[in-house]
Amino acid sequence: MKNRVKELREAKHLTQTGLALKVGSTQQTISKIEREIGVPKLDLALIMADFFNVTLEYLFCLSDKKHKLEHQIKIDKTIEEFYDFFVDYQDLNSDEYSCAVTPQIRQTGNRLSGNAGTAYASLLA
Repeated sequence: MKNRVKELREAKHLTQTGLALKVGSTQQTISKIEREIGVPKLDLALIMADFFNVTLEYLFCLSDKKHKLEHQIKIDKTIEEFYDFFVDYQDLNSDEYSCAVTPQIRQTGNRLSGNAGTAYASLLA
């Protein structure tokens, strides 16, 4: 069955063995799935979709929509917040910008949950 497992695995810089360890499978099973020789059992497919943070439909090339609607809405709102934030501060000189922007980025980063918030907050550490 056609899938994006190899593409998603490589994007996370994982070997087949590394992915297998993360999702509770074997390198041989991952290899068969990537070569479209085998179809994973539903429980493994769900674990992989969750691990890659994608829908089953995206994982198996049935849709180009990567995330569930509610997750995509959250992503869109976050992007919109950051866009509005930078538009508000784009005309400041560099010193004014640093003084105004750094606390705002920290505050916005703290509001975000998961890896995104951590990533934005770590930019300022």
